[in-house]
Amino acid sequence: MNILNFVFETVIFALFILWFNFLPGLIFVKIFKGKLPTAEIMAVSLVTGVTIFTLFLYIFGCLKLGFLAYILISIINVYFLVKLKQKKNMWFGNFLLICRKSWITVVIIALLTLFAGSLLFRSGLLTDGQLSFTESRDSFWHLGLMQELVRSVPPIHPGFAGLPLTNYHIFTHLFGSGFLHLGIFNNLDFYYRLFPFFIVFLYVITLFVLGRLLTGRKLGGILSSVFGVMTGSFAYLLPLFIKYPGFVWQESSFWLSQPFSMIINPSFALSSSWVLVSLYLIHKIETGNKNLWPILSLIAGVTIVFKVYAGILILMALFGASLWQLITRKESSLFKSFCVALVISLVLFLPQNGSDAGKFLVFMPGWFLRSMVESPDRVQIVDWILRENTYAEHGNTFAIFRYRFVELLMYLAGNLGVRVLGFITVFSLVKNFRKLSGVSVAMLIVFFAGMTVPLLFVQDGSIANTLQFSYYALEIMSVFTAMWILKIFNKYGKRAGILTVIILLVLAVPTSLNTWYHYLIKNSPQIITASRLQSYEFLKKNTDEKSVIMVPGTPTFLISLEAGTLSNRRLYYGDRLMAENTHKNFKEREAVLQKFYKSTNDTGWNNAVLHDNQIDYVYVDKNETKEFLPEFYSLTQVFENNSALIYKVIR
Repeated sequence: MNILNFVFETVIFALFILWFNFLPGLIFVKIFKGKLPTAEIMAVSLVTGVTIFTLFLYIFGCLKLGFLAYILISIINVYFLVKLKQKKNMWFGNFLLICRKSWITVVIIALLTLFAGSLLFRSGLLTDGQLSFTESRDSFWHLGLMQELVRSVPPIHPGFAGLPLTNYHIFTHLFGSGFLHLGIFNNLDFYYRLFPFFIVFLYVITLFVLGRLLTGRKLGGILSSVFGVMTGSFAYLLPLFIKYPGFVWQESSFWLSQPFSMIINPSFALSSSWVLVSLYLIHKIETGNKNLWPILSLIAGVTIVFKVYAGILILMALFGASLWQLITRKESSLFKSFCVALVISLVLFLPQNGSDAGKFLVFMPGWFLRSMVESPDRVQIVDWILRENTYAEHGNTFAIFRYRFVELLMYLAGNLGVRVLGFITVFSLVKNFRKLSGVSVAMLIVFFAGMTVPLLFVQDGSIANTLQFSYYALEIMSVFTAMWILKIFNKYGKRAGILTVIILLVLAVPTSLNTWYHYLIKNSPQIITASRLQSYEFLKKNTDEKSVIMVPGTPTFLISLEAGTLSNRRLYYGDRLMAENTHKNFKEREAVLQKFYKSTNDTGWNNAVLHDNQIDYVYVDKNETKEFLPEFYSLTQVFENNSALIYKVIR
């Protein structure tokens, strides 16, 4: 990695965020007379600005005029800055002064951002001509989709060329493509070493502003941020109870991945901030700042195309809060926001997902509880499995229920970790339900719905994806836990509060520290050899950007979008999991690849496959496709090294 070039990219990245994201958001907030404190206006403006920028990219991209998004935002910014200068009302004037006064908060937010944002820093580094990755399967898909959105909006499926990408939320990737479109950033540096820090920073600051608002104290915001980022599961305690040889615990031993590793899934990471800001705005609106309702409608409405699970939860939460406001206060400001948000969600979501919307859930209650104690890579309590099977054979329903109830408690406590103390806040809120605020209702809905859906449903295709509903519940419980800790400070004093924080942090962080250690230090990275990388570079530099590449149907090429992402080209077929998740007929294409690379002498069929699927290049791996004979195809060789051959299709 060239250090000077990376510093330059970092500066450009920060300026890009300021100009194309923060300023448009600040303008939007000012238009609706949102009078907010500095940290809060920063969080709301960033989320609003990213939303506006991404919507512009989508609208103008669909019109094949994507460059107008940058021009229009720049014109608006210049006009706004001129007006501010004339009024001598610059928001930036007090920013540095406030940062100096709140330097402890700034340092904590910075440390959390640097620590969690560095998780993927080692990935995508070039050493001796080879690329190394500590995480690649998910990141190849996400980066590959960002690159595809530079080429086309709406996107063609990057791993299933010729068909549009449907049944997927694309706005996180569309936002990322806005940076790549400029051609300034190295794509790997951007995805692994710049984008994560911004996502984590946004998550940390939105946790802070929500926590501070709900507790009325800066300490509440700090605790929400710290526990929202650093708290992991209780998986590290499992070796005390599980003694069989070879057992290795991980953060998701109880099934749920933790917020600390959120940047592996940038759609989840970014959408978390949309959920948190929506909750913040619900509270601001119901406490008198009704001018903010259009901003809430916009943010809550677009969340579904940043992450569908988050969108469903926040729409449910906003609907619940609006009904509560109507019943208890006879006010309709939140209901108005909900109606507009619902319309925005449907307008954006249905064109990409209409035919299969609502068909992705399969009713299988308790599946994750059962698999948690069955799977070798989870908890696996063999004695329980045998006993449950015996009780099932004898029809002992009560005994089975008893075990499932214990499994449920293990699932909740194990995944929540010290956040289980947030139940004290939950019970307190429910006990005094007549005094509930709208935001409390919304947060309870996010928590209970988020935790309940995976216990009742699995997802068609990738069965474990419904667990992602629960990720947002973990974040809500972090805030509830911070609220409980504040009560310790208020009731028992500063010393008791500090001691409580220290004890809880000691119990909270081992899983997150272990995750960081494995990604940054311990794990042996996946290596992309120099020769394979050379073949990808050839495709990137010597083919049209919309070329379709056929790669072998072997595990190396089907496990991820590696070839497509590193060559920045569409694949006829790659990444089986994402093809299944997006409801493509992947089995048919796998069968075609198996037959194609075995060099059948049916030249008519061979060439029909190439021409009917508009394939431009055929990639042959010398180690994995030794049976391939080019004389049976209308091909001409354009590249060869010690690992690969590349052929161009003759039209």
